Amino acid sequence: MKTKKQEQGVVIFEGLDGSGKSTLISLTKQALEKKGHKVAIISEVGEHSSVPLGNKASHLKNKFKENYGNYLLEIKTVLKLRKHIYKNITKPLLKKGYIVIYDRHVLSTLVYQFYHLKNFPLSKVWNKSMKKNLTVFVDSSDEAILERNQLREAHFTRNERDPIAPYHVLSDRKKFQSYLHLQNLFFIVNNDKSQIPKNIELIVEYIENNV
Repeated sequence: MKTKKQEQGVVIFEGLDGSGKSTLISLTKQALEKKGHKVAIISEVGEHSSVPLGNKASHLKNKFKENYGNYLLEIKTVLKLRKHIYKNITKPLLKKGYIVIYDRHVLSTLVYQFYHLKNFPLSKVWNKSMKKNLTVFVDSSDEAILERNQLREAHFTRNERDPIAPYHVLSDRKKFQSYLHLQNLFFIVNNDKSQIPKNIELIVEYIENNV
């Protein structure tokens, strides 16, 4: 049953690099589609979108990559990109009855850009309406995260700025946890390999009952 505060059809997956978040999203999409749902994945700055985001979005994504490491320019670019995608991609999909899954959103912006800025106002990053969305925070054991990141090290772009190390896993987890209170609809899943089937079942059931 949908609550009045829940924005119909929007689910946000957040998590640490290497938590298995994108894999879990893909498997969740498959499970929902098998049950007859229309599902779209949107990855604002990543490459995992299942729908075309258009030329303007591509331009802004390239601009984000060009400014990589400059947190102020990163965050300004992300906010422009986010606004454009929501207006031109997400809203039309919702009107067509899609469940829209975001592969990262506001919490990741807070952790990876805003956290490093002292004078950038939180109000520009945090849209209160985002509290209406279901957020799934995906976590795994430190060992699983480090193993996954080492396996994809050649493609792990954050490596250029933040080397893979146990203290980064712990640090990033604490940053995410410090912002989770901003969400009023979220749950946390442990995504070690043995837990993945159970996680998919739990997430799909929750989405069908609440989104």
